Amino acid sequence: MKLLVITCFSIIIILSVLLVISLYNTYQSEQIFPEDESITLDKCTNLNPGAPLSGCDLHGMDLQGLDLSGTNLTGANLNHANLTRTNLSYAILNGADLNRANLNGADLTNTEMTNANFDSANLSNANLHGAFLYSVWFKGATFTGANLTNADLRIAYLQVVNLNGVNLSGANLSGADLFLAKLNHANLTNADFSRANLQRVGFIGADITNADFTGANLSDTIFTRCIGTPFGIPSIGTLPIC
Repeated sequence: MKLLVITCFSIIIILSVLLVISLYNTYQSEQIFPEDESITLDKCTNLNPGAPLSGCDLHGMDLQGLDLSGTNLTGANLNHANLTRTNLSYAILNGADLNRANLNGADLTNTEMTNANFDSANLSNANLHGAFLYSVWFKGATFTGANLTNADLRIAYLQVVNLNGVNLSGANLSGADLFLAKLNHANLTNADFSRANLQRVGFIGADITNADFTGANLSDTIFTRCIGTPFGIPSIGTLPIC
């Protein structure tokens, strides 16, 4: 019995020694060969073209003039961020929050932004040619001098938005909500407003050549001194036609 106890005790001592040696060797290895910093680097600091930035919290950051083309910013928080003249062409911003972000002069060419939030964002002089803006919220956004040619704005929320003088030629606004929006002197040639809510929208001096208004809500819509011939607008009733 005594021999068995001694044997068990010896085994415990040996295992303890081996554990201490193993822990020491691990410590020494980490000191000599530290883990590659590039592996542990927070992905949200990799602000380069094509970077995977989905879900990153970049709110309030100064990203002015950076090249973020092709980046994946799905679900990213960019509210109040400074994106002045930033290159976001071909980027993915689906579900991203850009509330009150400054995108003055930003390049958003062919950028994908489904369900993104641009409430009160500054998009003055931004290039959104061919951008995919399906079901995007633009409440209170500014578009002075913006280029929205061939943009996909289906089911977008554009209530009370000032789009005066904006180039929307070839844009698809089918089903969009533009209640009380202003489109005076805008270029709307070949734009699609089918089934859109255009109640009390102003089209004063706008170019609506070949624009499609089929099935749109035109209650109290103002067409005055506009240019060109659209289709889908009824020519009877109280609706003023250019």
